[in-house]
Amino acid sequence: LKPRSGGLEPRPGLAKMAFVAMMFAPLAFAPSSALLRPAVPVPAPVSGRPLAGHRPSRARWEVRTPTARQAGYGGRQQNKFDFLFGVYPVLYALRARKRKCVQLWKLSESSGEKPFSPKDTKARDEIERMGREMDIKVAGASRKYLDELSGDRPHQGFVLKAQRMHQEDLEVLPAPKPGEIWIALEGVTDPINLGSALRTAAFFGASGVVAEHGSAKLSAVASKTSAGAGELLPMFGCESLPGVLTQAKAAGWHVVGAALAGPAGEAASSLDEFVARREGAGGLVLVLGSEGAGLRPEVCSACNSLLCIPGGDADIDSLNVGVAAGIMIHAMRTALGPAQRPANAQAQAQGPAAVRPPATARAAATEAA
Repeated sequence: LKPRSGGLEPRPGLAKMAFVAMMFAPLAFAPSSALLRPAVPVPAPVSGRPLAGHRPSRARWEVRTPTARQAGYGGRQQNKFDFLFGVYPVLYALRARKRKCVQLWKLSESSGEKPFSPKDTKARDEIERMGREMDIKVAGASRKYLDELSGDRPHQGFVLKAQRMHQEDLEVLPAPKPGEIWIALEGVTDPINLGSALRTAAFFGASGVVAEHGSAKLSAVASKTSAGAGELLPMFGCESLPGVLTQAKAAGWHVVGAALAGPAGEAASSLDEFVARREGAGGLVLVLGSEGAGLRPEVCSACNSLLCIPGGDADIDSLNVGVAAGIMIHAMRTALGPAQRPANAQAQAQGPAAVRPPATARAAATEAA
């Protein structure tokens, strides 16, 4: 600005200098490499290494693995699919063919991971063979990607995307057979407890499981906890467990509930006494409830007898339902003797009248152990 009569007027030379400074200011603070960069980007090759001195976008020269959300984990598709993880849950899901399997991911050989235990080599080979035979899309993936698909749970190098298990309702149990055991669940909402009970039931030759609506279903976590036995063991739902148990008693089943006391406060019998009496030889149903609320009164009233496991004190008076299932099923199998296993252990469960024999499920639990 220069003085003039009555005020100041702009100096033309300084205005031009300010305009030029604004134009070249970005270059003054830019790195030297930016000044040498060509105005038009050099296209990168479709495959192979990028051209020297040029850093193209990753999508131009590298194939990216879809994210877990794009694969369906954690999104809307997860309401329709389970992402089974672990060698034996995946293997037994393929064997059972109860689920529609969509895609199988396995740990990529190029990931540089240490080899797995030789114990599972046969099972891993069978998974890949059955995947090809069933025309399932098989893809290699990094451990990080498998961790994402499995929710950071131990996947052992395999994740299978499969439709959720369809659970049919059961209104009437099949006719009892000598030494046969069924498991009934009421209010067991923890999938880990469910998986533990299913593994024990399969190991000791239970014929099937019926769970009242509202109990946990066979999810990926429950299947992993069961070491895959839940994929083979027949499992049904029911609207009213007391109604199913009442009809089971009328058909000749001996129904036993696990409880500390009856609905009127009467003490339950000891499990040791039951083993000594050897009741239920003609067919037995064991009813298990949640470790918090236990069996509700109408379920207790539908049982022939109530049993408790001796032990505990005023502070710890109950067991985890998965642990309790293991103790009680073992005691009952000891009292009833070995399970009668049919020759056709590969029969598929198509309903209450054609329940899959338990031999395959027991073998699965033994093999996984």
